[in-house]
Amino acid sequence: MHPLNSNRTRILQLAEISPGIHLRELERVLNLSLHSVRYHVDSLAESGLIICDKKTGYSRIFPAGTPQQDIVLYQFLRVNSSRRVVSALISSSEGLSNKEICAKSGLAKSTVSESIQKLLEHHIAFLELSESGIKLRLYDSEHVSTLLQSLGPALDSKDVVQNFVDLWDF
Repeated sequence: MHPLNSNRTRILQLAEISPGIHLRELERVLNLSLHSVRYHVDSLAESGLIICDKKTGYSRIFPAGTPQQDIVLYQFLRVNSSRRVVSALISSSEGLSNKEICAKSGLAKSTVSESIQKLLEHHIAFLELSESGIKLRLYDSEHVSTLLQSLGPALDSKDVVQNFVDLWDF
């Protein structure tokens, strides 16, 4: 393994403060070429210091030890429409119908349906028959809420990542 240089140290720290950060985002905030970022990420991943997940067609970086289910959740929560659907579901302990999710999230029915499909495929949520119809509920809303809150600053503003880089480059 190559010793940790400043670029690798910054990549490690960015993976910690912004799990699921995209390779292109690293390129932008670190002001490095994509080739250079990929080289450092590959080296860190081979050393077991980070996880580079490429299953979605994007290279996303996670801290070492991130459970696979959390990787799936982080990737899902980084998409604005998906995050809005999950936020709506977290707000209801009894589950929500498609119509209720649309109303709470402000998203179109087709967008909500697509997000629901992904939630079901990845076993993040399940359908439940209630007296008022079919409701969607999260399997572990507390855990999903915790992950969503941990991503909050990184998702609310890309300035958090940029501020980290600015501090590093003093």
